[in-house]
Amino acid sequence: MDILKAEIARKRKLLEDSKIITKDKKFFKGSELKAKQEEEYNKKYGPKTEDTLEKNATNDTDSSRYDGSLHQTLPRKEVIRRLRERGEPITLFGESELDSFQRLRHCEIQQPETNKGFRNDFQEALEKVDQTYLDELLASQAQTSNSRVVKEEEKPPEKQITYDDIQMMAKDLGKGDRNLDMNVTLNLIQVNYDDIQLIANDLDKGDRNLYLYIRGFFS
Repeated sequence: MDILKAEIARKRKLLEDSKIITKDKKFFKGSELKAKQEEEYNKKYGPKTEDTLEKNATNDTDSSRYDGSLHQTLPRKEVIRRLRERGEPITLFGESELDSFQRLRHCEIQQPETNKGFRNDFQEALEKVDQTYLDELLASQAQTSNSRVVKEEEKPPEKQITYDDIQMMAKDLGKGDRNLDMNVTLNLIQVNYDDIQLIANDLDKGDRNLYLYIRGFFS
């Protein structure tokens, strides 16, 4: 606090010494201060040369261009999109939309398209990995399907049981062969079930309920 008071007192003394402010005049214009500083500069170092004036004019032009570019902002949606592409936060604490735009411009000047290029390379690598995995998966499924087809073709056709076969097996029913009795009964039920299913295809809606009842019985 003492340092701040001392600095204020020093600045005030300089202004009083330059007679910009007096006891009756407590306020001054910036142009008056600038003119007083130029006057003191000329007394100390002499008048400015043409090169110095041109340099100052160039600096003023550049600064005006820079200040003008700050007001030529992008739409908010475009600013948000570009910040997201670079992995930058959309808005910092206490930051206005103009501040976020200026931060975007600073990032684009310091690191032009660096992060975006990295993201594109990373996405391309991921797509290649995904495509390779997909090709391997499709090839594996095709190989599995072909092997199943080959195995099914190698299987001998199953023999269809008829009523004549059941009658032949039924000659030995009730002779103590439990497995034979069970097989004959199962085959008879299966043949009847298949016949009933064929007949049910020609039934109307009213008779189909009877078919469903019979099917549930044999199931």
